[in-house]
Amino acid sequence: TVQQQINLKEDKSALGTMAYQNADNVNITGGALKNVAISDSKITIKAGESGTSIKLHGTLNV
Repeated sequence: TVQQQINLKEDKSALGTMAYQNADNVNITGGALKNVAISDSKITIKAGESGTSIKLHGTLNV
């Protein structure tokens, strides 16, 4: 399984970009992201900012 966890702490300009299996890329952006967990079956985001967004490009196989 593919599992990756990112802790961006208090960096409001933090940006994570990952290649995820068959997807071309997975972009996770947002202000003050506390916890982002990616497993082979789901993406979990815990954040308190309304500007948090996920953009998926390609096919995400679950």
